[in-house]
Amino acid sequence: METFTLGRTENYSSLNEAVEELSNHFAIANDEQKAIFEKYLEENLKKDNGNYLYDASSTKVKMWWHTTNT
Repeated sequence: METFTLGRTENYSSLNEAVEELSNHFAIANDEQKAIFEKYLEENLKKDNGNYLYDASSTKVKMWWHTTNT
């Protein structure tokens, strides 16, 4: 078994774009949740030259095993 990180960054031109694109990913269901999520993104997304960067990295696990023919 081996774990590894699959690095990926998503780039958004505005906070509103980030909120709209990421809301489905995080199952945002109503306006109250959306407001909380927008505040979270505003405080946590990296800003670079007017763009908003979301770290979409994830940890993966690779598993394998050896078999023998009998």
